[in-house]
Amino acid sequence: MTSKDLLTKKATELNLEAFVNMEDYITVDRSFREKLNIIFDVQLDLNDNKKISRKAKFGKIELGKTFDTFILNKNMYPKLKVDNFNEVKTCKFIDMPMDVLIFGNPGFGKTHLANAIAYEAICKNYKVLYTSGHKIMNNLINFKGSVKLDRYINKLSKCDLLIIDEIHLIDTDPKEILDFYQIINNRNDKKSTIIISNLVLSQWNIFFKNELILPSLLSRIGSNSIVLNLINSDPKQSYRHKHSRSR
Repeated sequence: MTSKDLLTKKATELNLEAFVNMEDYITVDRSFREKLNIIFDVQLDLNDNKKISRKAKFGKIELGKTFDTFILNKNMYPKLKVDNFNEVKTCKFIDMPMDVLIFGNPGFGKTHLANAIAYEAICKNYKVLYTSGHKIMNNLINFKGSVKLDRYINKLSKCDLLIIDEIHLIDTDPKEILDFYQIINNRNDKKSTIIISNLVLSQWNIFFKNELILPSLLSRIGSNSIVLNLINSDPKQSYRHKHSRSR
């Protein structure tokens, strides 16, 4: 076995990928220390990428949907306040904490934008969970009467950032809606929540039939939040319409 083979073997065993492929990015006109610094910088970048991938997998976040790939277009988003958009990009709302409400028609990038915020958050070392209102309600039903229920509520209550997509599709069963309200209430003024819906808060009575819980829920969600309004009355401006035309 050559010295190069031996180095490759040891680097592989230690998960030091940068040392395995160091000839790809080091030139001969560097000092030993300069070469070593370059290798360690590459390894640190690789470790960060792996860490982000693990966090994304744990949080159910779609990698690839970032702010770099989100098109901020005035024609597409005439009601979106740019100051609010720029504020959520910093993720400072998580420390405050404040909630974020994303409203918009189908096909206008609500999920993309939420994933972009989530990606920035995990890059800044926040613990993020991405789920849907429908999935939360199903789990609350399935875990009813078992120790999993308290664990699940605790998990959703304590993460730094909870993202709830398609809240307008939840089945508001009176037995489980109290548990859902408990999650929102537990997070109120303690942790940040992003809620995504086709409907603005004033329209939630359309799908949320519990008239006793709804006012309290809206007060928790709407009292301290940043609104990202992606609503557009022209369906031809949507990503889906433009994508279908390009085929």
